[in-house]
Amino acid sequence: MEKIIHGAKIYTMDPATPRVEAVRIVNRRVESAGTLEEVTGTASEKAEIVELDGESLLPGFVDAHVHFLDLGLDDLYWLDLSAAASKEELFQRLEEGAKRTGREGWVLGTGWDESKWEDDGSFPDRYELDRVFPDRPVALGRVDMHTFSVNSPALELIDLKGVRGAKKRGGAYTGVLTEDASLEVRKAVNYGRDELKRGLRRAVEAAGEKGVTSIHQMAVQPGRFEGYLRTYQALLRNEELRVRSCLYFTEDYLDSAIHLGLESGFGGDRLTLGGLKLFSDGSIGSRSALLKEPYADCEDEYGMQIHPHGELLDLIKRADENGLQVAVHAIGDGAIEEVVSCFEELEAAGRNPRVSHRIEHAVMATDEQARRMGDLGLVISAQPNFTGNWGLPGDMYEERLGSDRLPTLNRFEFFRRSGLKLAFGSDGMPFGPLYGVHWAVNAPFESARMEPYEAVKAYTLGGAKAAGTEDEVGSIEPGKYADFVLLDRDPMEEPEKIKDMDVKATVLGGETVYSQDKKS
Repeated sequence: MEKIIHGAKIYTMDPATPRVEAVRIVNRRVESAGTLEEVTGTASEKAEIVELDGESLLPGFVDAHVHFLDLGLDDLYWLDLSAAASKEELFQRLEEGAKRTGREGWVLGTGWDESKWEDDGSFPDRYELDRVFPDRPVALGRVDMHTFSVNSPALELIDLKGVRGAKKRGGAYTGVLTEDASLEVRKAVNYGRDELKRGLRRAVEAAGEKGVTSIHQMAVQPGRFEGYLRTYQALLRNEELRVRSCLYFTEDYLDSAIHLGLESGFGGDRLTLGGLKLFSDGSIGSRSALLKEPYADCEDEYGMQIHPHGELLDLIKRADENGLQVAVHAIGDGAIEEVVSCFEELEAAGRNPRVSHRIEHAVMATDEQARRMGDLGLVISAQPNFTGNWGLPGDMYEERLGSDRLPTLNRFEFFRRSGLKLAFGSDGMPFGPLYGVHWAVNAPFESARMEPYEAVKAYTLGGAKAAGTEDEVGSIEPGKYADFVLLDRDPMEEPEKIKDMDVKATVLGGETVYSQDKKS
């Protein structure tokens, strides 16, 4: 295969040549990028010429943090409750949707966000859900998936013995389950192999539609990685895995990975092993992110520490010693302090020089913590869509944390200027890089607001660097895979409209895997 693409505004993310006129593809990789004369001068007579019409061509997006397979499963089997404007409307949507959803009698919903409701902003509890569905088990996942609301029939199917995060009132479960307890919900709603395959196919389809050519699949549910890995392998064998996938596993698989001698980067160009995903705290919306100072709307609440310091350090050390990258979820400044301290102890003891590590989210990182993260060479895997969802004045972050702390959250430009390695992902809230790029560029505070080129770079080359694949993907450079996204407009010239731009085509290894008009 040989192709020459020109006629678009081509942004490479290569600092040596940020803009080029044309790209030549040979056998799935970029052979050359430069002026049209330079590129055509080395081409054969058989080269296919693709002339575009002034659109923007970028490297394919790398979503560095997404629960990818779960996105597909949710789309197929769970009601989308994100548009509910009140608790009353949530219940109405449940009743209407219950007729077309369900697995083995379950009523499943996800995406609700009480911070957007016009009426009662409390989490739904078992008693409210029992009035709507007294006989069928109901499980409703909050938008951050750190809290579930379930009814009485569902509680009978969920094992909460010895599990933290199951809230009680008067000695009885309220049906509001956070963190460890919330994981038991997904365990109770188990999927068969065919369902997992259908879910992954749907997620792959969505990736093409959003211009995503690489994803980092973050594991959440203990005991699920084996099934997920088998599902990815099944699609790979059938040549259906049309997105480069880097998989992170939960701590219950660490011993197995070490025993087998697996290291980060094991695999091929479509499916690789990322490393170990850990949690140090929860989320701000669920008031389970670990804070140094209490929540503004609940003065006796500081959040939840998932692992004691020694336990977290031991997990990080064992992974590092065995060549496995660690990606640690840390949102609150208290959790970030714990994680940074662990990595400092690892550094002092002698870190594996072949492995780089990551902090996921780092929403509340302080100036001092950012400096220390930079000194350690940690990757900050951030989610700029969180700013658009909850970080604007008057939104949920301000309600939970107060107006004084609001400007100190998600400081992407501050991180970049401080020299930190920055990668962007969506966490599926929502899935789609353009929405995230938009809010990195149009953030309300200067410390977060980035130039469009830098925001796109964090969502392409930054994500590749986070997984150690920057020699293969993340920019349009000779030798790298020809992974591109074609946009209908130019994000560099119309920064205020980025979230409304359309993906016209997605190219993976020179092959068009999605086309809006079927002509690209």
